[in-house]
Amino acid sequence: MRVRLPGECLAIQVRGTGYLSDASYGSGRKCLRRFRAEAGACSPIEVPANAYLVESSYGPGWACERDYKSVNGACDSLDMLSNAHINYSGNDWECNQPYLKRDSSCTLS
Repeated sequence: MRVRLPGECLAIQVRGTGYLSDASYGSGRKCLRRFRAEAGACSPIEVPANAYLVESSYGPGWACERDYKSVNGACDSLDMLSNAHINYSGNDWECNQPYLKRDSSCTLS
């Protein structure tokens, strides 16, 4: 084992799915789009059908399109009920007034 001398520079290893970045903030390497840093390597982000890639350091790296919800690593279409509409996020539903959401239905109060 070689001892590193004070002030000595070390080479930063970058694989084909990564690139160099400012080493003063982290490891000095980042992953290309569609890849995520895991265990010192860049692993591909698997984007399921009806989803799109998102820039985020947490979560799966993708989000479901409008009218779809995330279920077990996939995007399933929303089952719309009568007296309901898609909510502001686009990935769930709310009951129309004066109905209230109870379990999986819209009922009058």
